[in-house]
Amino acid sequence: MLICRCIPLVRSLISIPAGFAKMPLPGFLLLTTLGSAVWNTALVCIGAGLSTAWENAMPYFDNYTYIAAAVLAAAVAAVGVFYLLRKRKKCKRP
Repeated sequence: MLICRCIPLVRSLISIPAGFAKMPLPGFLLLTTLGSAVWNTALVCIGAGLSTAWENAMPYFDNYTYIAAAVLAAAVAAVGVFYLLRKRKKCKRP
C-alpha cells in the first residue's frame, strides 16, 4: 500500500483492492497518509533541487511513468490469468 502511493496510475486505483480485501479503515488511512506524505515530500524536494532546470528532467519522469504503466499492466494481466486458471480448476472438480 505504501509503495503503491508512489506509482502513477496505481495511486489512483489502490483504494479498490483495499476495499475488496476489506482492509481496516484506520490502517488504510495510516498507510495512505504515510505514502502520500513520502510521495509529496519527494516531489517537493526534487522540485526545489531542480529549480529552473526541471524541464531537462522531464524525459526521465516520462520514462518512469511508462515503466510503471507497463509493470501495472503486467500485474493486472497476471492476476487475471491467475483467477481464470483458479476458476477453471474449481469448475473441473467433481
